[in-house]
Amino acid sequence: MRRDVRRRARPLVPARTSPLPDPAQARASEKPRAWGRPRTGNPLTEGLITVSDEDGAPTGTYLTLDDGRPAVRFGRVHDRAVEDVWRFVTDPGELARWFPSRAEIDPRPGGTITFSGDPNMPESTGRVLAVDPPRHLSFAWGGDELRFDLEALGPGRTRFTLTDVLAAADTAARNAAGWEVCLTALDAAVRGRTSTGPHGGGRAVWKEIYDAYVAAGFPSGASVPGAD
Repeated sequence: MRRDVRRRARPLVPARTSPLPDPAQARASEKPRAWGRPRTGNPLTEGLITVSDEDGAPTGTYLTLDDGRPAVRFGRVHDRAVEDVWRFVTDPGELARWFPSRAEIDPRPGGTITFSGDPNMPESTGRVLAVDPPRHLSFAWGGDELRFDLEALGPGRTRFTLTDVLAAADTAARNAAGWEVCLTALDAAVRGRTSTGPHGGGRAVWKEIYDAYVAAGFPSGASVPGAD
């Protein structure tokens, strides 16, 4: 059984570093718990931290998994078929519209991913940990583990969930702010709109979102690539 623990909030692009356990086992045993001050007055949300999801506000959740690893998680619902959203997760051309690095993926367990084009990070490689088209993809990204989960909610409607399992808890606010920027670009791409991409908004946009995450109690203090 798993119990979600949330804190919601928006990215500069994350950095990472640590051995990763088997992803299928990690997903099966995941039982997040709350961090920080619980909301009160509602037994369904007791023990959860939620940042406002009003327009323009951060939307991420901070988790601690059963194995003790920290994570940040984001959810979106897109008015597109699950196969369409899957392309935004796996196709290099579509990924380039919102993901912080250009990613060339060999989509099989153990396959190599090459990351390049991130102005804040050097070129690197990762490893595919699990893939189940068009429902799940997870891979190592530096010391972090990224998990993408898609759920068809009906014809032309898909729930998208991104979980960044962090190498260190103090990267939570930094990475969450970075993913918020990236997912804004994804939202535009899925709608067929143009955007400046994950690096087009400048540091000021990321900093405003980062400050909101810190104010919400997300762990912080990690260095910021490209700014330190």
